[in-house]
Amino acid sequence: MVGVPADEAIPVRGTVLVTGAAGFVGSRVVRRLSADGRFYVVATDIAAGEDSDALGALPAVRFETADLRDEHAIEGLTEGVTHVVHLAALRSKASQGGLRAGLDVNVGSTYCLLMQAAKRGMTGFVYGSSHLVYGAFPDRNQWFSESDAAVRSGLSLYAAAKVASEAFVRAFAEEFGFANLSLRFGGIYGPNSAPGSNSYTMLDVLDAIDRNDVPVVTWSRDTKQALIYVEDVARAVVRALDFPISGTAVNVVDKPRRCEEIYSTLVRLYGADPERLVWADRQRYQNVRGDLLVEGLGCPSVTTLDVGLASIIEWHRSGATR
Repeated sequence: MVGVPADEAIPVRGTVLVTGAAGFVGSRVVRRLSADGRFYVVATDIAAGEDSDALGALPAVRFETADLRDEHAIEGLTEGVTHVVHLAALRSKASQGGLRAGLDVNVGSTYCLLMQAAKRGMTGFVYGSSHLVYGAFPDRNQWFSESDAAVRSGLSLYAAAKVASEAFVRAFAEEFGFANLSLRFGGIYGPNSAPGSNSYTMLDVLDAIDRNDVPVVTWSRDTKQALIYVEDVARAVVRALDFPISGTAVNVVDKPRRCEEIYSTLVRLYGADPERLVWADRQRYQNVRGDLLVEGLGCPSVTTLDVGLASIIEWHRSGATR
């Protein structure tokens, strides 16, 4: 049985299952929930290791290794659970490489968790979606708010799975009466991110400077990215469990910035000359509005670009980046 241990007092708010708990965002969410103390936390991820051991040692946290493609595993994980924070996903490139696995993880696990939410009469469901539901962002003048997600050209398979899962979340919640939010994360950056992420693109630039090579940015100068710092994302996820609003999606983004601003600031903070940067031709314009994050969820991002990029530089200098 996975639930609240008999020798522990049941927290005021209940028990929250966090999937993808050992990941970039999930681990920070678990730590915040443990420190907050309002929930007992069942944290789960597909593999165990030092990170999961550290999470399992936190107050009011139990870590369980599970593959969310296993319906029986999900049934066990959700026993005694009142809330779900579903962050587990097979990321975009992996989804392209393994189509069936992408479907099973990114849509199938969401469906099975929602079935359990309905069966067990849960209180709330928070789903980790993506701003990629708006497509490929080809138009520099087009802006997107939460009402603009639709089946459109330019959706990756990963984004299509997010669209489908958001629809299932809304449909199940309306049918069975639990609070729900889909959080559409922007480009998350910060220390300890995974290869292929925005943070690693920044590290590539810093590595080139260290080698006295030409630092190449893989985007055009005028490309706009809706970045948001990882701790701000984790804070928004925890805030979502209060459900100040429900039955909608929320763009979890900071204000979109031109790549020229982002990478020039990074290089300047590193003590190098931004004029050394070389820009690629690849373009996209992630003009995503974050008004509802502030006005509805009451959780604006608080980390400035300088502070966020300084943390990337510190991580790089620590030697723990590769």
